[in-house]
This record gives sequence, structure tokens and C-alpha cells, in this order.
Amino acid sequence: AQGGPPTRGKGGSHAGGGKRPSLGSVLSSAPPLALPAHTLQAPSLLPLPEVYQTMMVEWMDKKCHRCGHLPREPALCLVCGHLCCCAEGCCKDEGGRGECTQHALVCGGGTGVFLLLRQTAILILSGSHACIYPSPYLDAHGEEDPSLKRGKPLFLDKNRYEALQALWVAHAFDYDGNVLKHSRAFSAEFY
Repeated sequence: AQGGPPTRGKGGSHAGGGKRPSLGSVLSSAPPLALPAHTLQAPSLLPLPEVYQTMMVEWMDKKCHRCGHLPREPALCLVCGHLCCCAEGCCKDEGGRGECTQHALVCGGGTGVFLLLRQTAILILSGSHACIYPSPYLDAHGEEDPSLKRGKPLFLDKNRYEALQALWVAHAFDYDGNVLKHSRAFSAEFY
């Protein structure tokens, strides 16, 4: 009957008369799988300039994308490079959440890593906790300059930044002792 399923004859041949090839012969005769020339890279935070003043020149005159003003406390997302107004009322949402908290929800599923440009410190948001993490920028004597009060040149400490990056990649902000020691529960309205 036409249109029906093919029938098998003796020896595993189809009604069309030919033998069905084995799976092994099909796979061995297939061309090799062509992989793209690029390889996947591990996720990483934004590369930071060696000298902090370079960061200041690049970012301090940038306006917030949301409100269009120069932030009083600019916070740079180290995951994607978005500039946020930190701890300011201008960019709160209807629920009272600050812009960094809102951005962390979109960019990092509730986890955010921000460089506070006027303080040189790192703001880590994870769930309902916030942590002011030590600065990745140190002066020539290996000391931080909180809020840039001394005005000395600051240089990227690669070990500190790599340690921060390792915590971020491992999703370890909720487990790291140093982060937990500097963390506190916060109201989403603040950040």
C-alpha cells in the first residue's frame, strides 16, 4: 500500500531495497564538528587603569543615564561599566530602591560590585547586605586614601583586585569572612 510505513524485507533492508547504514558508519563518515575560532573566556570584572587619576578623569564628568545629572556619589558597576547615582534620591524607583540596588538586580541577579569613585572604595551589594570593601587603589606606601583626602597618586593593587574578582566569580560574597566582617543589613532605599 502506498503511503504506509516502509516494510522490512529479509536482512534488514528497506522496502526500497537498500540496507540501512549503521550508526557507527554514519558518525565516522560525518565531517568533524567545526567549533568557532574564539574560545569562551571566564567572566571577569572590568579592567581598571593602573593609575586612579586616569579613572577620575574618565568618569567624574559623566552624567547618570537615568536622571541626566552629575552624581554626587558616582558608583561605577565593575561588571558592565554602568554609572549609577549611589545613595541619592533622584534615581529611586517606586519601591524606594536606590539606583545601585536596582542595577544589581538587573546586571547581577541581586549582586553588585561598584567602585565608589569619590571614595575609591568598593561597594558590594548581595541580597539584603552591603559591604564597603577595601579599595583596590593604594598609594606608593601601600595605604588607602579614603575619600581622596591626602591627594597622593594611587596605583592599582593587582592582588587586591584579583582577590575581589575571585570572590565575584565564585559567588562567595555571602561566605567570605572579610566581606561578612564589613557587611551590614541595609535598607534598599539607601543604595
